[in-house]
Amino acid sequence: MALISILSSTDPILRSRFTNAKLAMASATQVMEGELGGIVYRQAGPTHIPRMGSTTGQIIWILEGGSVAQPEKLTALLHSLNNEWPSDSTHYKRLYHEAEALIHGEFVLAIIAKNPERILVLNDRFGRLPLYIGKEKESLMVTRQLFHLHQTLPVFPPDNAARAFYLMMGFPPGEATLWHNVRRVMPGSVISISQNILAIESVADALHVNPNPHLNPKDVVEMITTQLDRVINNGNTGEIILSMSGGLDSRLLAAALHKNRLPFRMISYADADLSAANDVKTAYQVATALDLPLEVITLNQPSEADYKELHFLKRGMNYSGMAFILPYLRQLPREARILTGDGGDKLLAPLNTLPPIHSIRQLARYIIRRHSLMSLRLAASLTYVSQELITTQLEALLLSTYKTGFQQTYADFLLRQRAFKWLFEGEDRNRWFVNHQAPLWSPELAMLLLQVPEGLKADYKLFSEVLLCYNHTLAHIPNANWNLPVTNTKAINRLLQRQQFKYSRLLNPFVQLIQKSSAQKTSNIPPCLLNWHNASKGEFQSMYKIEKLSIENLYYIRSLMDNE
Repeated sequence: MALISILSSTDPILRSRFTNAKLAMASATQVMEGELGGIVYRQAGPTHIPRMGSTTGQIIWILEGGSVAQPEKLTALLHSLNNEWPSDSTHYKRLYHEAEALIHGEFVLAIIAKNPERILVLNDRFGRLPLYIGKEKESLMVTRQLFHLHQTLPVFPPDNAARAFYLMMGFPPGEATLWHNVRRVMPGSVISISQNILAIESVADALHVNPNPHLNPKDVVEMITTQLDRVINNGNTGEIILSMSGGLDSRLLAAALHKNRLPFRMISYADADLSAANDVKTAYQVATALDLPLEVITLNQPSEADYKELHFLKRGMNYSGMAFILPYLRQLPREARILTGDGGDKLLAPLNTLPPIHSIRQLARYIIRRHSLMSLRLAASLTYVSQELITTQLEALLLSTYKTGFQQTYADFLLRQRAFKWLFEGEDRNRWFVNHQAPLWSPELAMLLLQVPEGLKADYKLFSEVLLCYNHTLAHIPNANWNLPVTNTKAINRLLQRQQFKYSRLLNPFVQLIQKSSAQKTSNIPPCLLNWHNASKGEFQSMYKIEKLSIENLYYIRSLMDNE
């Protein structure tokens, strides 16, 4: 992964620290580095993501990600900034759309000018490459990697409310990171820094449901398959490896690759606790149907070194429980195209699966009960914040995206929180190891899928029709999670209805009262857990048994302690 980091500061000590910061990855390579007045820039890192850059007049530009079919046009566009630097919303939007038209795919574009010192940073309309801003006193830093921010501007107070949300949901809320004064940049943004004054303009944020009622249902499937075929055929040359699971997303890619006669290998993994056993079984069925071998990598339990490496790379922005995947990534060929089905569960599957909801507070409670990895009570206790503060924080987040109803608000939560924070950060982790690509998130295809009305996706009907277009046999293999084929939409409807009923019961005030009373009587937090700063290894194991916590949570808590 390339690393774009820009520091705007008047402090020569900070500039020196930035330029000389050492990267922990042995394969790190320095690409562009220099100083323009009070602005220091650096691009470095492993090479699993495209990057390019150039100097034109008084301007240096650095592009991470994306592909440029006509680089001379992009150079000419950026060279024109020597004469007219954007200074308001109209100019930001014009520059953004002109640059985006020349860059295909996920990207971050940094533009640095001298006389006077100015910076512009643009990211793609889905925010696929995580980008952060840190501010300390008179210094601002825009970076792709939080570890670089902490090496250069190391003093950031912890945001305990965000940490509580992380422990509960697996990611901090909204633009938050785990530290005050450090934020994640939202999709489709233009960042402007001039004389250390920061301005952020949202000009093309497309990470939300945007149904188009004028789409002809008869044409939708053909439009989707045409776009997907174009994406998988336009990728970089070289060996193709499909990372297989037992789900529908990777199966769809297998069917598309096979129908397009593109040679590819299929690789899956068997984890140490055998939780993926059904996925491997289904992956074998898919491979057999395509008359292809399936390679299975057997994984051991993740080591403490794996947890520490993940913490170093992502600084808590990728859930610690995902450390188990690092040994799998290390064994994949580094120069191959590693395709994953990431995105199918958010773009092709139905998102409007809520039981009846009547208020934002009720929606917040539903999300906490449906998606929590740790109880609200325990997350609040471990981080010394109130449960009410965490709940209010989630309600404010939901209100900020509320437009036409609770169903769409929930769909936007799944996209703007679970995809933007959990999925995209996880894919960014993968890029440290392999040339990771997610065809379903290619801009044109993702834009199309977000415009498809939810009615066409209901009960996985759209998913079924698209898969049937590619391969009837694969469409009728049962999904590992349901033990049902995606073509059995009636049975899937009954399954979704049962899930709705299960979670709607949890919203019943009488059931909530009983649960609250029971929790108060029988579930006290062990003193050793509240005193986690000084907990021994044996006490950590005791916490795991008593509270039914994943051991990954405890490793993460320990890593927070070691980092402060």
